[in-house]
Amino acid sequence: MVVDEADRGQLMLVGAITIAIIFLGLVSVLNAGLFTANVAPRAGLSTTTGAETFVSSVRSDVAVLQGAVAEESVEGEVYLREPALVDALGTYEGYLYKSVGSNRPAGVSVSLNRTRGRGGLLVDENPETEFDPASGTDASWTLATDVTETDGTVTVFEFPTHNASQTATFTVSATDPDDEWYLDFYWDQSANQAYVQTRDATGVTDTCALSQARRTNSSGVTVSLENGSVVGAPCSVPVPQDALDEPYELSFDRTGPESARAEGTYRLAVNGTIQSGRFNSPYASPYVVPHVEAAYLDVRYTTPQLTYTTTIRSEPVPASVPSPALTGRGLVFVNDTATARLGTLTSHEGRVRWYNVTDVPVIGAADVDLDGDSRVEVPYVDSDGAVRVVDAANESATLTGVGTAETVDTRLAVGTWHGSGPSVFYVGDGGNRVYRVTGDAGPFEVLQDSNNGVSAVSGPGDIDGDDAPEFVYVDGSQQLRYLDDDGTVGVKITNGGVGQNYGPGVGRPHDFDNNGEARIPFVGGSNNLKLIDAAGNSVSLVGGVDKAPIAVEDVDGDGNAEIVYLKGGTAYFLDGVGTGSPTEQQLERQTINGTTPVTARQGPGVA
Repeated sequence: MVVDEADRGQLMLVGAITIAIIFLGLVSVLNAGLFTANVAPRAGLSTTTGAETFVSSVRSDVAVLQGAVAEESVEGEVYLREPALVDALGTYEGYLYKSVGSNRPAGVSVSLNRTRGRGGLLVDENPETEFDPASGTDASWTLATDVTETDGTVTVFEFPTHNASQTATFTVSATDPDDEWYLDFYWDQSANQAYVQTRDATGVTDTCALSQARRTNSSGVTVSLENGSVVGAPCSVPVPQDALDEPYELSFDRTGPESARAEGTYRLAVNGTIQSGRFNSPYASPYVVPHVEAAYLDVRYTTPQLTYTTTIRSEPVPASVPSPALTGRGLVFVNDTATARLGTLTSHEGRVRWYNVTDVPVIGAADVDLDGDSRVEVPYVDSDGAVRVVDAANESATLTGVGTAETVDTRLAVGTWHGSGPSVFYVGDGGNRVYRVTGDAGPFEVLQDSNNGVSAVSGPGDIDGDDAPEFVYVDGSQQLRYLDDDGTVGVKITNGGVGQNYGPGVGRPHDFDNNGEARIPFVGGSNNLKLIDAAGNSVSLVGGVDKAPIAVEDVDGDGNAEIVYLKGGTAYFLDGVGTGSPTEQQLERQTINGTTPVTARQGPGVA
């Protein structure tokens, strides 16, 4: 039987029986994509009160689960896709059945009845798009109507131009029957200034002028629609909530020729009626993720003696750890198209987050948060030899000066070294020193090898099992060497010759079999992917691999790191490396029509 939302479940007891219930405390390990269960005995379910205790535990678990699988949480509101919740509930139901059934034969089901919410998270994360709807190139289009609140940001990388021959502007507009609010972006070519300004029906109300010599801003100009701040500028503008009565209509307006339109991204949490036909399904930009105020769940518990059925309401609890979609964590690569854009892939068959970065000869892994904002930074070296980083919000920073880092046949590493904070490691210009730099300090010299030279860094790791990390690098002759924890530089790893047709075919050290000793993945001269330890003991894993940088990342969400590499510019990963029987699989990414193989530039490789 189904009971009302007050959850006063009706209990049908057949005979006298006490059923032991185990309370399932669900812990979500977000970045690994895993669920683990902690079980503890609970009171017997022989009364209505006992039944309600069982239901209450399910409600609490699912509240946390919703926050864990959310695309994002904004101001305590959760945005998630129903298929993600359905998948997570399937895993949760399995644990629940196992915990209950371990005491007595029983059937347990928890399924999604429906979700309830208003509005959604509107996302376009492709910096090359021109704020277009999902289909068409309308100069003006409506994102949402009956809007009561808008949070989030709009970032412009390429500004429409004002000059003698054209007046092109990108405008975010919010209007109600009585008032108007407009947020304009444009670049004044004659003044060499980018403008962010707001207007109402009477004219311009606030202006923020930013000096820039061209219409493209590599870091982007970001405006918060929550508080009006202009990131990186000492000015702010009014926001719709301050200027308008509720509700209002939210739109994009683009004046001027199509060739002069703005390019940029947005991530807007909108409480209103979303014009869903103007958006794609996740994750082809622009897309919408629904707001979920509550999930309604059908819960059923059955034994030969008892049947209990109810529908409950569970309000999501935002997760304390940001989701991978928000942090930007994932496999780093540069696409092989003409734009050569930097991207991160969240997981196998997941989506790619594209960054407004195209000058990328050298990359490193997206594994450390350098500035403490819960977003990992993607490190890279530009063609001028400067070490730079960019995060999931397309906020960028320059960590070193021009000409300080090698730009050809090298790779970056990230991590910590002898108690340091999260750092980026790179080969200094000149090719015989390794430096590290943090988000706000450095560079600091890690090692100097004047005898052998240094061409690329693998990174820190305990490769000899002595409970102290060594620092592994590739010398000037493509030979693996390391800095020992006793300070000895240039220790040669026998049989460690690294192939380098496109770039150094090496990845970071990792303990694949959990024996306390990390091994180094590398590509040998015969295009074989291998693992090697400090003593030179190696094992060949797979052949036909590009001599290009490789990565060590958990791309399939099983909690264990895979080795990712290229074959002819197409990405593959090796699963089960520590088992002795690894399997190879082509790496794929989401598109609007399904999935497609990941292809990457071979020089930077993958990280």
